Amino acid sequence: MRTNAILILLSFISIFLTSCGPSELSETGIGDLGLIRANISVNQDLLAEGKGYVVASLDDPKGREIRNDSIKILVNDKLLNFHVIQGLYYTSNSVYVLEEVMPENHRYKVDIVLSNGKRYHLAEIPALKVSAAPEIIYNEKPDLNSDFTIQWKGLADVNLLNIGRSVKLRKSEGPNITTYAEQSGDTIKVNQTGSHVIPISKLSDTTGTVSILSLDFIAEKHGVLNRNLFKGSSAVIVGKIERTAHFKE
Repeated sequence: MRTNAILILLSFISIFLTSCGPSELSETGIGDLGLIRANISVNQDLLAEGKGYVVASLDDPKGREIRNDSIKILVNDKLLNFHVIQGLYYTSNSVYVLEEVMPENHRYKVDIVLSNGKRYHLAEIPALKVSAAPEIIYNEKPDLNSDFTIQWKGLADVNLLNIGRSVKLRKSEGPNITTYAEQSGDTIKVNQTGSHVIPISKLSDTTGTVSILSLDFIAEKHGVLNRNLFKGSSAVIVGKIERTAHFKE
């Protein structure tokens, strides 16, 4: 099930989160949006509109999570499921997850129902445009003897390109052992049509040579939040088109 995969990913992420325990508001009724910091993230497939998921979390003004399953969150009137995810050292985090939701009128409308049963508007997030016929041109099996070039067009709403590298290290732990290291990606601003060149000088150095390039075209937009929410709240939508290039040995 896709929901299980999402929860596994969130469980992995929660390992790296430090929890101070649930907020005192978890045990009391909440009737004031000003006591809530809401973080809402929509992940939308750029190649198939509506295929994606929503994750939301609620904190109090001190940054402690509000863990109260009587509080409901809805996106386009579809109810998100409440989950508690176990982390390390007896810690846990709570999230609201919706496996898939279609945008309505090119937007995602997010509402909350508080403990007192009153429903409030949380945020409005614009849907991302679907790239119906994207063209991404590059050599999938390049060599290290020339610049690496990638060209693209028709990537609607794409505004970022993240380039990750898997590097084959020159120094290994033994004669029959090959060691690889993942390097943090470079993120550059792009448009829906463009090109990018990685010069040959960036494909190898004294430590190693690039083995794999991860090319992630990212579309990101921010939504409009209810002004009554506590500062630091966020609403964002992200979509990604992934490509890879494997260099010849």
